[in-house]
Amino acid sequence: MNKKLALEAGADAFLTLPIDETEVVVLLRMFSKVNQFSNFIKENDDKIRLTLAQKISKAGTYDWNIKENTFYWSDEFLEIFGLPLNTIAGFEAWEKSLHPDDIAEASVKIQKSIEDKTDLINDYRIILPNNEIRWIRATGKTFYDNEMPVRMLGLCFDITEIKQLEIKLQSEKLKAEESKNKYYTLFNKMINAFALHEMIFDDQGNPIDYLFLEVNSAWEKIVGIKADFVIGKRIKEIMPTIEDRWIQLY
Repeated sequence: MNKKLALEAGADAFLTLPIDETEVVVLLRMFSKVNQFSNFIKENDDKIRLTLAQKISKAGTYDWNIKENTFYWSDEFLEIFGLPLNTIAGFEAWEKSLHPDDIAEASVKIQKSIEDKTDLINDYRIILPNNEIRWIRATGKTFYDNEMPVRMLGLCFDITEIKQLEIKLQSEKLKAEESKNKYYTLFNKMINAFALHEMIFDDQGNPIDYLFLEVNSAWEKIVGIKADFVIGKRIKEIMPTIEDRWIQLY
């Protein structure tokens, strides 16, 4: 009788042990819950995988019904933007989350992608409730019915770390350019002749030639040779008869 009850309740196994009715009820409930959970996993496998993927990649999904102007934002989307679960999805809530300086450009990109029928790639800043600024990359694809846009589906990623690295690299590049410009300004304003060379050595480490890398304006005037003629060339190309002792002395 106990076995029959368990099987009818959807149990996948049955213990043939001397147990009382109370234990049977507990087992029935346990087997039923396990079976329900197993069915839930099977039925929602794709959804569970998508949710896990969104959490791992820090991405949220959105679905914009353009025709009805209604929106769906996933829980992950709301989490990224720091919004409560009861937020009414729409452009009003979205614009309130954006950095004021990015609203106009981000909005134009959305409209342009729809008009041009191109995939959306939209980078902008958001301000979280704690005033922290984060970078978002929104991607999207628009669907059309008789040339009319009816729906846009996409993802929003938190790319703050990537943007911070890009900004840092750009800053370092600008500093390097400024340093280079200062060097060239000083280099070209010198009244003394100056040439930058790269020495060339033989297998024994003896200097046998040198390559012209840079020469300043004063060098051009004093030597009487233009920079374009010597830069990138070896001294023996320019002066084939030069004696090795002058190269070694240099």
